[in-house]
Amino acid sequence: MANFNPLEEMLDSFSRDERFLKTIKEVSASRDKPYKYVSENEKDKILSMDSLCEDVYEKMRKKYTNVAKHSSVDGLHYIKSNNDLKLIFIEFKHVNLGSDEIYNKAIDDLKIKLKLKPLETLSCVFPHLIDKYCKKDKDEINYLLLKAKKYYFVVYKDISNNPKPNLHKNLNRDLISVKRLAKHPFEKVYIVDSFSFEKIMKSLDNPND
Repeated sequence: MANFNPLEEMLDSFSRDERFLKTIKEVSASRDKPYKYVSENEKDKILSMDSLCEDVYEKMRKKYTNVAKHSSVDGLHYIKSNNDLKLIFIEFKHVNLGSDEIYNKAIDDLKIKLKLKPLETLSCVFPHLIDKYCKKDKDEINYLLLKAKKYYFVVYKDISNNPKPNLHKNLNRDLISVKRLAKHPFEKVYIVDSFSFEKIMKSLDNPND
């Protein structure tokens, strides 16, 4: 019989709430760019960290004044593997990388945001979620969060009319500072296109991984 995992139970409770469990199509939608989705499959669902973050923020605003809203990754997927729990932090980026000038400007901006979002999700958003939604086992949940294997995906989609040659190779080279978030606090950092994202996610779902 598997051991009871209060962190898993917390995530399961979020997954039973339609406010928080959304399709990848919804979570990956860009607000300020034409809507281009990673997956059209309505069955592909993950937790919307933006929705969870917003919910915590609204609850805190009722108690405190001048509360700053934390930034978060777009989505969270979790995989139960025997007695282990894998947490997959996902940030979707729709970027226009059609020219060297646009590319260089975008990279400078991405370096900061792509490092900040997962760290703030882990160190700020999660503690607030645990504090607000868990009435007991808080210390154990924090321990399990620290212990859990965590992965970080940056899933990009280039929306330029003239895709940059060797885009994947260039992004992995120029965003090396983002990839250095592995092996602490993340087991591995992936910078991938949408097709690779789907493939790797399936491999992570393998209990033998």
